[in-house]
Amino acid sequence: MLRRPIVPVLAALIALSPVLTAADTPTAYYVKTAQSVVLKVPDLKTVATAKFFLSSDDGKSWSVAQETPVADTATEAPAYVFKPATDGRYAVVTCAVWRNGTKEAEPVAGALPKNALVLIWDATPPQATVTTAKIGKITDKSASIDVTWTSTDANPVDSVTLEASTDGGTGFAVVGKGAGNGSSTITVPIERSTREVLVRVTVSDRASNSASSTATAVALPPPADPEVELQKAVKTLPSLADVTPAVAAMKPDAPAANGVVASPLLNAASSNSAVPYCAGTINTGPHADVIAPNGVNGAGIGPIGDAPLVDGSDIETDYFRTLAAAKGGTKNGPDWKPSTRSPATAPAPVTSAAGAERPVAVPDDTAFLTGDEAQMMLDNARSLARTGDRDAALDVYLRLHRSDQARAALPEELVLLRTTGQHVTIVGVVDHLPPELLGDVAHLEKGRALLALNHPDLALRDLSAVRKGSPQARPALLEIARAFAATGKPGEAERLFAFLAKGDDAVADLAKAEQTKAEQTKAEPAKAAAGSK
Repeated sequence: MLRRPIVPVLAALIALSPVLTAADTPTAYYVKTAQSVVLKVPDLKTVATAKFFLSSDDGKSWSVAQETPVADTATEAPAYVFKPATDGRYAVVTCAVWRNGTKEAEPVAGALPKNALVLIWDATPPQATVTTAKIGKITDKSASIDVTWTSTDANPVDSVTLEASTDGGTGFAVVGKGAGNGSSTITVPIERSTREVLVRVTVSDRASNSASSTATAVALPPPADPEVELQKAVKTLPSLADVTPAVAAMKPDAPAANGVVASPLLNAASSNSAVPYCAGTINTGPHADVIAPNGVNGAGIGPIGDAPLVDGSDIETDYFRTLAAAKGGTKNGPDWKPSTRSPATAPAPVTSAAGAERPVAVPDDTAFLTGDEAQMMLDNARSLARTGDRDAALDVYLRLHRSDQARAALPEELVLLRTTGQHVTIVGVVDHLPPELLGDVAHLEKGRALLALNHPDLALRDLSAVRKGSPQARPALLEIARAFAATGKPGEAERLFAFLAKGDDAVADLAKAEQTKAEQTKAEPAKAAAGSK
């Protein structure tokens, strides 16, 4: 049946026609509020009485619902207010009794006359239930959810809307439409912080009653950890054995024991000796020998296929870009797993910061910052660095050592110190870090600083502590190769440069440049000899 709009006043009175057949059933109107059925005649002055007949069984039986006398001075036609006590299907017929004594034919039992007005009274809302709601594909901006639902009503359901909330039910937005019973995949806009989506269906029937189902909670997984995703990506890279030929082993400079290479700058014979450098001293003692770098043992470099080093892409750059996209900043949040060095081989901390360009530690009694206060201070440090006030930025970065933003701030601080040439300060800062902040980036930056200060053997101490599978592994190996070259081990340096040059990242480009520089250095004596002839 076609649904027609419900008008405020429904009227019916026309000349009676033959009784309707089943195929000619009058249009039914769905209503839930009182309706006025008005007697309509060509001339109201000719009417003496208005009768309103009502049937609740589709014309099988009729009763007089209202009989209203009409005064000869009446200007308004009489009306019957239709408002039954129970839901159901009703028929109303009006009949006029004329002043001349005649009247219109009254409805007969068992039939609906053609002028019958059929009204379906429906004051009961439908019911709806979300039967399943399962999470599908998730992106940074949206989540797809597979939803199935059912609805029930005594009369046909007119519309079903699917709604979702990402604010705990404070507000729901329409995200789809469907039939009374069905299934659909909806797409819900989300933020990275969204952890739950509430899904419900709202059902309306033809009388405009509506009801919503109980909201079903759909939990969203936490956003992907950039570091974890990076590690997964690294694991999918091809084995170095597939892309790199084996390299001959190097000869050690001195006998090695337990994988530890003796350092010529350290006095292992003294049980409490110290080697002066830069800002202060490093207590060397019997455990101060340089640790063998990852992938470099006492017998030199093993077969490349066994070296657990990352190759084939600029992992460090991609790593920082991933974190920047996740946090909306620049170079924050590197790998902060503690060093795997054992206490027996770890160097003693710097005992003096004399000679450092600026302070290297925050007093232990400094208040620990958290939450918005720490984030605001980190934003301030970044703003100062961008505007060129580097000294003020470094002061703020140092203060952040005692905050819940220390892991994000420290790599930015070390890079800023390196770009301003404050290598002594880098060494002091790293040596004063608590264990939870002493990660691969800190070891790498300290190693670079020691190389810049012409202490390659001491640099090896930190560079070799960088973990094999970390994003800093290849940059650390590059610095190790430079340290070998600076300590008179050109053969070992060349092998490492050749290994790193086989990649396709920034480290590979730097390794190739080092190879070119080494070749030019070798060629200079020959050129000089040729020139002398």
